[in-house]
Amino acid sequence: MGSQDQTNRADLYRGIETHYAARQQARDEAAAPEREARERRMEADAKLHGTAGWSALSDARRRMAAAHIARQAQDGGHDAA
Repeated sequence: MGSQDQTNRADLYRGIETHYAARQQARDEAAAPEREARERRMEADAKLHGTAGWSALSDARRRMAAAHIARQAQDGGHDAA
């Protein structure tokens, strides 16, 4: 009976893991449009770096864009300004 208990437990854990992985995937998919829109805004703001348009951005957006530029440079992104 011990090996059957271990098999049942392994199946239970696999089922739980599958359930939570599916929930996380659904959350990620639901958040994707907002995340992608935010990324596009960051890209657009980053492209303003060094132009007159940069000063038109709020302090918060300049900080966020500067952080985005730094992350891209650190990651070796080709779009780094």
